[in-house]
Amino acid sequence: MSGSIEPSDLKLDQSFCLVTDEENVAWLRLIKKEKASESPEPNLVFQFAVWKRA
Repeated sequence: MSGSIEPSDLKLDQSFCLVTDEENVAWLRLIKKEKASESPEPNLVFQFAVWKRA
């Protein structure tokens, strides 16, 4: 399953889990939205952790 989310849909401290193309598990938490100087969309800053498959 895949899809897209607009930056305006995201809230600070919102967390996500996903599986990478190498089948590792990643956890992300949105910690900041920064104004981008040359884009109407903000830069998104995440805290993250990745668990690699053995």
